[in-house]
Amino acid sequence: MSSAGKNTRKDTRSPHREALTKAKPKLPESTGKKRSNVPVLDPVEVAMGDPYFFRDAPVSIWVEDFSEVRSRFETLKKQGVRNLRTYLARHPEEIISLAEKVKIIDVNNATLRLYRARDKMDFFKGLKQIFSKTSYETFKEGLIALGEGRREYSSEGEDLTITKEGINVLLQWFVPVDYENTWSRVIVFVSDITALRREQTELLYSEEKYRALFEYIKEAVFLADAETGVVLAANKKAGELIGLPPGDIIGMHFSQFHPADQADFHKAMFQKHVQGSVAVSDNVDVCRADGERIQVSIISSTLSIGGKRCISGIYRQQPRKELAADAASKAAAYTEMLSRRECEIVCSIAAGLTNRQMAKKHAISEATVKTHRTRIMTKLKLHKTAELVMYAVNAHLLGDK
Repeated sequence: MSSAGKNTRKDTRSPHREALTKAKPKLPESTGKKRSNVPVLDPVEVAMGDPYFFRDAPVSIWVEDFSEVRSRFETLKKQGVRNLRTYLARHPEEIISLAEKVKIIDVNNATLRLYRARDKMDFFKGLKQIFSKTSYETFKEGLIALGEGRREYSSEGEDLTITKEGINVLLQWFVPVDYENTWSRVIVFVSDITALRREQTELLYSEEKYRALFEYIKEAVFLADAETGVVLAANKKAGELIGLPPGDIIGMHFSQFHPADQADFHKAMFQKHVQGSVAVSDNVDVCRADGERIQVSIISSTLSIGGKRCISGIYRQQPRKELAADAASKAAAYTEMLSRRECEIVCSIAAGLTNRQMAKKHAISEATVKTHRTRIMTKLKLHKTAELVMYAVNAHLLGDK
């Protein structure tokens, strides 16, 4: 490209495109004389236009040479290969061979940090230094994109650092205009998304764990919008308690579960539960679909789901007084076995906090939280989180908040 901007094509799809398509330094015109004092231009400077941007950019940037890959593609085409995807699926060894043909021209400082490299020499041995098993699949898709004539390709993938630690990355390939016929320069941007993927995995695990607990807990559980009081979900036991299929309960207002003549009382109680992270109420009247009136204890906790503030409530039909007293007596006896910190952890678990949230709340590590959790379950001879929640209720650890 000339300094006048010839053949420059701005593409808004890549946030790095404008910086990369700056004019290259102009080579001195030939005078026929020996040019011993003419500086040798760095290939990265020629390709990138701005060596300082390349060196100090906060994102990992690679300058690679795919010319041998292009030559191999042309050979395959002459041999009659028309569908590159099908060919590579039948010859997976070709993907490894093509990866070995890629030459690393240069990498910037952000790349050294991301891949835990001592210096650039760690990368000049080829892509195999940072490729995991899944990296080859991502690489294959990039090859297919180039083979189809696309100059840009992006995908998520998994790489290895020089110290063989796995990292999740977002890859963006870009072939500058002047090299689209040779592929002797392919610019690759790599963004570290490891922390993001870890958080998403933990969230998914938490959601699956909550869903399993929600469905199989032996108590009636309702999930409602904290702002409107409309039921968003109800498990099978909730349906049995109310006398309706769980699907019919969804969309109802919480006040429909209680006597109409106690509407103001239950509205105030709902607000009390919404305002606290954990709340417990006993002797609450509930009306079943068949008109029968029963009494329940309610333990609730607030949580955020998809950015929406919600409240979950466990409705437990109150047993005969003597049975309740016996359960509370046994729970109190077990409580004496717990330390003050363990009682705090029990309350946090009952409130639905994750290990990370508990660690932050109690100023301890996640490993310590897990240790407390294991010891508590062992001391109380419990096996499930749902059992621990009901233990907290029976032992009055949560109080009447």
